[in-house]
Amino acid sequence: MSSANGTKARADFDLAASRKAAVAEATQVPFTFSYDADHFTVPPMDDWPLAVSEKLNEGDLAGGLQLLLGDEQWQRFRDLAPTMGDVRRLFEALAPWAGVENLGNSSAPPQRGSTPT
Repeated sequence: MSSANGTKARADFDLAASRKAAVAEATQVPFTFSYDADHFTVPPMDDWPLAVSEKLNEGDLAGGLQLLLGDEQWQRFRDLAPTMGDVRRLFEALAPWAGVENLGNSSAPPQRGSTPT
């Protein structure tokens, strides 16, 4: 980063250095779960793609889970025919592991044409 006079300005925060330090200090443990005798692994939260947060903020739990599992695990999971209730319960278990109150909007979307009261 250059200042207005062309000299190198020092950044207030070095994100790359912070990430290296956090990785060195933390023991990042994946979250594992089983479903119908098959086993799945979700990476540590610090390794989640930013798009996962976007999906969860939109209330798209299935889309968020698909990004977390990756193509191969997602297809195996889908082949087991889970319900949205199963996915919601999985995120309810993931939230405390990730150290957050909740992950995404787990309530059902409003019906078309209905208005909140």
